Amino acid sequence: MLLYNLFLWVYRVGLLFMARFHPKAKEFLKGRQEQRLAWEKIFSHHAHRIIWLHCASLGEFEQGRPIIEACRRAYPRHKLLLTFFSPSGYQLRKNYEHADWVLYLPLDSPQQAEQLVRWVRPELALFVKYEFWYYYLSELHKQQIPTILFAAIFRPSQLFFKPYGNFFRKMLHFFSEIHVQDESSRQLLANIGVTHVTVSGDTRIDRVAQIADAAASVDAVADFVAEEPVIVMGSIWQKDWEVVSRDVQILHKHYKFIVVPHEINERFLQTIEQTLGTQNCIRYSAISPELTHKLGAYRALLIDKIGLLSSLYLYAQIAYIGGGFKEGLHNILEPAAFGVPVVFGNRKYHPFREAKELLAQGGARTIAKSGQFADIVSYWLNNRAALQNASAICKDYVQYNRGATQQIMESISRYLR
Repeated sequence: MLLYNLFLWVYRVGLLFMARFHPKAKEFLKGRQEQRLAWEKIFSHHAHRIIWLHCASLGEFEQGRPIIEACRRAYPRHKLLLTFFSPSGYQLRKNYEHADWVLYLPLDSPQQAEQLVRWVRPELALFVKYEFWYYYLSELHKQQIPTILFAAIFRPSQLFFKPYGNFFRKMLHFFSEIHVQDESSRQLLANIGVTHVTVSGDTRIDRVAQIADAAASVDAVADFVAEEPVIVMGSIWQKDWEVVSRDVQILHKHYKFIVVPHEINERFLQTIEQTLGTQNCIRYSAISPELTHKLGAYRALLIDKIGLLSSLYLYAQIAYIGGGFKEGLHNILEPAAFGVPVVFGNRKYHPFREAKELLAQGGARTIAKSGQFADIVSYWLNNRAALQNASAICKDYVQYNRGATQQIMESISRYLR
């Protein structure tokens, strides 16, 4: 407990220091300060039946989204509170239509947790994947509010499984139920005496399957593609580009590219344009009705707008997904749901079950250095049977692993009869 409190103190001091230099840290503090009075105003004297769902950031929100929307349908008389820890998730989803309130979660402390839980008085609390805040979980448990953790995945390297991890193990017992993604997670928890666990799978799979089922064409993108083979590069970082840029220089003479940076950064967009030649690239924001008939002449479309990526896999034969070299692999389930084989860096994918399983089955490939991406693309696009096989593996993987939302909703129904 002493070490946890020390961590919280250091975290707060660090945020105050970083806020002077880092926009995200500044927003982290500013957003919470602005909402300090909002919590009391909204919840201190309410008479609502509330379901509270908390997630760290945007990725966890996408995992929680199928549950939020299923709760909205199943429990229309309840109000839905959605909280975020990260500014990136909050800023993009603060106007999310299926939640009645979207707020930052105040930093963990005994006083803050006791006050907030007593104000909100949720009938059920739902935490997504990785969020473990001791005082909030302890207070929910103390006030006998059912609390479910879902889409969780556990690894031996985590503190729960260390000889000195007793404090962290205690948090797991504050949950009424834990829904994990895979059997290995369940077994790890069983080894430390945590048995209120169900293997439900990953709710992200339900979400990406919904997106693929409902995908609609984007006229400007369709005009750019002009029936040529397309490689979509999704959520790429500078490090990804450093490794694959020479390959793309070669490949874009034969195939078209749709490039989506993880963060819209003018300097990075200019780097891509310079690598491929400005005459070969067009930015999505530059497309006008007058240019529509000329789009087919370009070899690369640079996406400088947020929110388009999941629709773009409709046009892809192959996807390269960023983050595998440094930041942590981004969502490969979205292209897989469209039956699009994926390629990614070989360093930061190991925590992701779907990456390891698709690699083993043949729906994905990794690269370590320049030249390998071009080899994989050329092999798949010049070998129709191999591409079709990899595509079928990806699509079957998503279809086979659907259903986590239904299992979790069955658990929720036991607390919200």
